[in-house]
Amino acid sequence: MDPSPQATITVDTPDASQNSLQSNAASLESSSSYKRKRDSLAPSDAEPPSAKHSKSSHRHTTHWDLEGDLFVRINDCWMRLRRSTLSKHSEWFTDVFVAIDEGRLMPDPKRPYVEGTVILVDVKNVQKCFHVQAAGVSVSDFDHLLNVIDNAISYCHHPPAFQIISSIFRAAKQLKFPMFRDWAIQSLQMMWCASLSSLTTAVIPHATETVILGRAWGVSGILKRSLYELLRTPGFGQDKEEDLERDLLRRPALYERRLLSADILCLVNAREHLDMVWHAATSFDAFAVLHDPDVSAPGCAPMRYATCKTLVHDTGLFQNYRFDVLCGLAMLIQIDWEGETADGSGHGLCALCVSKVRERWETEKEKTWERLDVLFRLNKAAEA
Repeated sequence: MDPSPQATITVDTPDASQNSLQSNAASLESSSSYKRKRDSLAPSDAEPPSAKHSKSSHRHTTHWDLEGDLFVRINDCWMRLRRSTLSKHSEWFTDVFVAIDEGRLMPDPKRPYVEGTVILVDVKNVQKCFHVQAAGVSVSDFDHLLNVIDNAISYCHHPPAFQIISSIFRAAKQLKFPMFRDWAIQSLQMMWCASLSSLTTAVIPHATETVILGRAWGVSGILKRSLYELLRTPGFGQDKEEDLERDLLRRPALYERRLLSADILCLVNAREHLDMVWHAATSFDAFAVLHDPDVSAPGCAPMRYATCKTLVHDTGLFQNYRFDVLCGLAMLIQIDWEGETADGSGHGLCALCVSKVRERWETEKEKTWERLDVLFRLNKAAEA
């Protein structure tokens, strides 16, 4: 499910002076001194097509390949790339190039720029200017995608930060780079592992951005852990209203980086449910364990209310894990209840009682984790 906002890759048609530059470049290639002159031509000396007619545009500092045979412009940024590289990795570019070769896509060098159009220009023949309708991609996203293509091995050994992985995913998804799309999805799923056994108290940043990405692009595997991260964060990790109003004056697009109201409602419902789970698990009644009639438990004494209050409330455990119920249940399981409840005579909860209470908490923890699929609407996300 692709999001509706559109960005564009555009390329302008070079003017007559650029045609002259192309002719000069061709003559240089045929001369014996071409290699020496080409080596002395630093990237900063090469100008993109029609650059002097668009003062706001600039040449990309990295993705300007002197051997490239294709001019590409994203917003105000020029790139010079190799058609073979794009064809090798992108199904979208492959389809475009096949359409060009078969004559199903005709050149139109004088056609004005249209929002949402990809324009590709042949470096050797600038009259071969093709306009292609396509979902847009931002400069940053396409830049990160090209970087990972150039440095794939280092990215595998040293995965980048969330923002870079998400950029790579968006561009790879839009322009159909399947290998890099799948790598980005796997990297995000490892970062936001949906296994209960991997859940810890460690905070994972960018939960809001992850939820937005997962919902907008149908990556359901990263939603559960990121939504739970927001669930245990005060205010669900959203800005205060007065901060939002102030920021909107500077950044009108801020709304795009905030949760949908449907996800806020999911978090509210989930927090209400987990609040009931937490109160039940930490109540004095939770320690009411009856022995089987045929089981002898010498030295076992019922939990005293004062002891329960001391271990659960006075230690701050109840308050500290009120929003992080699943980790709170894990903390309850780890307490040495036999030793902590023993009185001067050594009477307290016996091993059998403790095992039964812990079993209840463990079962409740697993059931609650499964219940979150429904509370977070993850089944619908998977269907989408």
